Amino acid sequence: MAGIACAGNWVLDRSKFIKHYPRITGHTTVYKTVSSAGGAALNILMALAKLKIDIPTYGIGLIGKGYRAKELQLLCLNEHINMDYVRVVDGHSSYTDAMTLPDGSRTQFHCPGVNNDFKPEHVPIEKLKKRAVKLFYLGHLMILDGMDAKDEEFGTASARLLHDVQDAGIETVIDIVSNPSLPYEKLVHPALPYTDHLICNDYEAGQLTNIQTQDRHDVYILDAIKEAAKKIMALGVKKHVIIHMPEGAYCLTADGQEYFQDACKIPKEKIVASCGAGDAFAAGVLYGIHEGWDMQQSLLLAVCAAGASLTHETNADGIKPLKETLALADVWR
Repeated sequence: MAGIACAGNWVLDRSKFIKHYPRITGHTTVYKTVSSAGGAALNILMALAKLKIDIPTYGIGLIGKGYRAKELQLLCLNEHINMDYVRVVDGHSSYTDAMTLPDGSRTQFHCPGVNNDFKPEHVPIEKLKKRAVKLFYLGHLMILDGMDAKDEEFGTASARLLHDVQDAGIETVIDIVSNPSLPYEKLVHPALPYTDHLICNDYEAGQLTNIQTQDRHDVYILDAIKEAAKKIMALGVKKHVIIHMPEGAYCLTADGQEYFQDACKIPKEKIVASCGAGDAFAAGVLYGIHEGWDMQQSLLLAVCAAGASLTHETNADGIKPLKETLALADVWR
């Protein structure tokens, strides 16, 4: 089996660079605006394309009509991303305005558009099976209304979809969004028994398990991360629970093996924006799993890809071909 299918959010990002945030009713100046691909599914496909890897990839999702859709199609055409399973529907494409400060931190204002209409029926499982796709990624949960919808048998529509994908012999991967106002237990827990590989950050792991995974300075607590990973695995994840944070990444396997990988030590002056780091990390993990790499090597690629993404104002354009990206582990030690 070969190939990675990425389903979920398709977004046109507009990164708007500002010097500072204004107070409410105040004013600030946008001194630069950059358009780029965004959304979990598309970000990962872009990152994989930048790595110049020789495996088939497939995009799955919805885009609307109008200029945003045309921009998304052009971005994918330029990177040779397969859009056979991306449907154009009535409505407007999703977009995010990401207000980015000089230190690379960002605040996002997101309009979901037709992403909210994306449902299990839009995923061509039989076609993916015929293509012998190995990995099916779905993200982000809790930001796709159609996938978060209630299902009487499985709890959520996403859980039903993941069950059906596994039944087709395809391994499943999910990622979730960071939002303290959303019901993690209600929207994510039903999907975990049908998930082979879970990827999330330390904050999300804490929200999933009601475990305090960060200290008062938002720095991860390793013992708490390990406890959260065990609890998530007990909720049904089949193979890997992978948790990333600015300082590195931790993985727990179903047979109890543990892996930790430090992040690349990137000089502060090289950090431009953080908009795509999490999805770049996920792309690295997905490629390693697809190729049957040792998890330590997969995490190394993941943190290198995440680090590379920080050096550019778009989500994926900082990522270099595979060998160059892995070499960053020695450059940024």
